[in-house]
Amino acid sequence: MRCPFCNQDNTRVVDSRPVEDTNSIRRRRLCDACGKRFTTYEKVETIPLTVIKKDQNRESYKRSKIQDGVLRACYKRPIPIERVEEMIDSIEGDIFRSEDREISSTKIGEIVMEHLKDLDAVAYVRFASVYREFKDVSTFMDELKKLTHPYDDEDEEYEDFEEPRERSFDDRRNKAEDRRNKVVNIHATTQLKVVLVKPDRFENASEIADQLKDKRTVVLNLESTNKDVARRLIDFLSGVAYAGEGKIKKVAANTYIITPYHVELEGDLIDELESNGLYF
Repeated sequence: MRCPFCNQDNTRVVDSRPVEDTNSIRRRRLCDACGKRFTTYEKVETIPLTVIKKDQNRESYKRSKIQDGVLRACYKRPIPIERVEEMIDSIEGDIFRSEDREISSTKIGEIVMEHLKDLDAVAYVRFASVYREFKDVSTFMDELKKLTHPYDDEDEEYEDFEEPRERSFDDRRNKAEDRRNKVVNIHATTQLKVVLVKPDRFENASEIADQLKDKRTVVLNLESTNKDVARRLIDFLSGVAYAGEGKIKKVAANTYIITPYHVELEGDLIDELESNGLYF
């Protein structure tokens, strides 16, 4: 096999291993001429798979299309390229495991999203925002809740069986959280609703996303938040802002402002917020 870098044919296999969940062999090859390595895949020849697009047109399946979409979703995320390649291999395994000769692009997208959900939350949100073509914020929020509260539907089935004391404890906790979230109105060119949030756990992410859904600007104070939790919150909420066409900006050492799509960050917003009762 010729080397893709120098086009010489004196290459050799230095490692071979089966790809999990697929009937193919992954081979690492070394070029003796230039010393570079590259990867090839050996697969059983099958009848080509046809993809049915949303407009009902048909085209041949191409791995590169999945690869391009996944790489865009993972842009600037701390994910090794080897891990991405392994995930794409698993995606192809799910696609070809079916005996059907045709598969819809919608089905492929769902398979990709299932794998991205386990890989990285921000990458998942990015891919979902493009693939699902969200028409409104409510649809987008439903998708976010699948990440932060994946078992909500199951919990609702058993809600009637909760003991009264447990329910009253939850009520007290919710009231305490409501007191931490201070909503104010900023009178500038238009009336701007701002909510100050001081989260103490990652589960607060969905509550913050709900504020953005309601077109509120969020001031995120992470001064008392665990560093690992703070990092996860920033990663997740960056994806929320990206998908909702909003913005996130660091304005102090542990303070961020997250705006919905209709709000622009202009001027000295911190001074204006402090003058209206929000202190950092």
